[in-house]
Amino acid sequence: MTDSRPGGRPSPSAKGGPPVPASRRSARQRRISNREANRSLSRAGTGGSGGGLSPIWTVTIAAAAVALLVFGIFGANQLFNAPGGPKVLGTPFPPPSGFVTPADIPQDGRTLGYSDARATLELWEDFQCTVCYGFTVNSEPQVIANFVRNHDLKIVFKDLLVIGAPDFVESKAAANAALCGNDQGKFWIMHDWLYGNQGRENSGVFAQDRLLLIGQLAGLDTSKYDPCVQKGAHYSDIATEQSVRPSNSTPTLVLNGQILSIQDPTDYSQVAAALNAVLHPICATPTPSSSSSASATATASATTAPSPTACQTASPSPTPSASPSPSPSPTATPSGSASATSSSTASATAKPS
Repeated sequence: MTDSRPGGRPSPSAKGGPPVPASRRSARQRRISNREANRSLSRAGTGGSGGGLSPIWTVTIAAAAVALLVFGIFGANQLFNAPGGPKVLGTPFPPPSGFVTPADIPQDGRTLGYSDARATLELWEDFQCTVCYGFTVNSEPQVIANFVRNHDLKIVFKDLLVIGAPDFVESKAAANAALCGNDQGKFWIMHDWLYGNQGRENSGVFAQDRLLLIGQLAGLDTSKYDPCVQKGAHYSDIATEQSVRPSNSTPTLVLNGQILSIQDPTDYSQVAAALNAVLHPICATPTPSSSSSASATATASATTAPSPTACQTASPSPTPSASPSPSPSPTATPSGSASATSSSTASATAKPS
């Protein structure tokens, strides 16, 4: 069958009507087309119509996340595992070598030093106390080197619980662990390990499981140490010590029964000055114009190590005006008579009868 339409007439569209020329599209259709084009561009920039990221952006963000994770772990370890700082509750690590108690100095329980030491220094501390940590790291090694080694001092550690009142859970647990180490003659080893793993107060650093691990790593006999920690075997001893505590602040340093006034115990120069003020006070040196009796007293004092009290309360040297007048003539003093010595001036001026 042939087509009866006039020549040159366009064929009908698939929808039954003639196609609409582009020049006659409505404004509405153009807006629709523009929106579709913009959506296509947006989807292409974000990886497709599903709203996900393009492969390039996905790889970039993943790499950044890994970098942040690695940096975060490293930074956290540096912050949380720094000595004296909060610890990640993982495996404890050995104390830094800078403040490990010297093994060549005699130890007797919680006492460190020689039996013939001139004085006793009590250290009242809390294992959770950060200032105590600062003293242990910065001052205590130098006190040992300069005062304990030369037999000036022996050090005695005492427990003074101040953190976590009223129960002092972790402070008391750490003190008990140290005393459990003391039962095996290893108090100072536990002292170093506990301070070396100090963290945020009451953060779980000195929870029971961690204290058990510290004891194991410190080389204690765990068959004895573990039950001691688990039962709190020394809690009563710690409570008794609290009844005679010298103050309510840590650290408190007590030298021969006298509390030392130290503004910053982490500053060794202040600690040394306080110790020297008692152990090595500066005594006045007599002047050449002093009397013979004063010189003799000074000589005796110089040859005998003075006690701190005697040295601090020594009388000042006599003034020249207090010196006795010299004899008018050396020949005026009779020999062999003690009583004549006291009356030399009278004898020198008397006329024979």
